[in-house]
Amino acid sequence: MSAPASDQSWKLTVSDRDNDELTVLLEHWLATRVDADATPRVTGLVKPKGGGMSSATLLFDAEWSVGGESRGGRFVARLAPEADSFPLFETYDLETQFAVMSGVADVVDAPLPELHWLETDPGVLGSPFFVMGRVAGRVCEDNPPYVFTGHLRLGLRPGPGALAAS
Repeated sequence: MSAPASDQSWKLTVSDRDNDELTVLLEHWLATRVDADATPRVTGLVKPKGGGMSSATLLFDAEWSVGGESRGGRFVARLAPEADSFPLFETYDLETQFAVMSGVADVVDAPLPELHWLETDPGVLGSPFFVMGRVAGRVCEDNPPYVFTGHLRLGLRPGPGALAAS
């Protein structure tokens, strides 16, 4: 595979589902996952523009209360590609991704997102997905794929927390 000409784009795996509809669906789904006093509230749902070669990603905040105490957080939902998308991988196994990330988190002291829920029923959002906590940091853009250009290819200045290209 070669990098595209500078005026071309790689086709991303994105969802064309309506954000308002996804928000309502997530609220109803979350109500089945948390023991909330009322239906959880999902806000700020966005689909990042700089990623998506391997999966559709939703960023959102959610809040609810349990026994009158506020709960919630900032979350990321990673969705398997929709049938009509252009997936990076021939098969997409979210259950294994979730299990591997859980296993790594159990044995490595690294800043990994907290895994919250795995949903294997494609009927909820249109494809299986899992939800993890959102962590601050730099997301590698993959359009064009970062292996062809970008900070990993061009390199960063060496230093604490920096990745250097070899």
